[in-house]
Amino acid sequence: LSYRSINPFLTTDAGGGFPAGDSFVVYPGKNGALDSLRLEVFFEGLQDRLALRALEKYVGREAVTKLLHDEGVYGWKNYPRSASWHIEFRHKINRMIKGFKK
Repeated sequence: LSYRSINPFLTTDAGGGFPAGDSFVVYPGKNGALDSLRLEVFFEGLQDRLALRALEKYVGREAVTKLLHDEGVYGWKNYPRSASWHIEFRHKINRMIKGFKK
């Protein structure tokens, strides 16, 4: 249902239909589709959510909520912004889950 062809690498807003970067999750590549960074980050977010839900099965929701608060996570807008914090926190969650799977 497109009105015209565009180059998604040059027209990042789908011709003015969306904010720049919001319109595509895949891009054309020489050997098939290329994932957008937006899609990759979204996938990582889903994986993080699944890890927290898995941990919740072992320690309960209150303990997971306390862990998040202790780490400075208080919702969608108030959380640590550093990539290194995020990576280390995910490793911490993974270690905690692994400790229950012995």
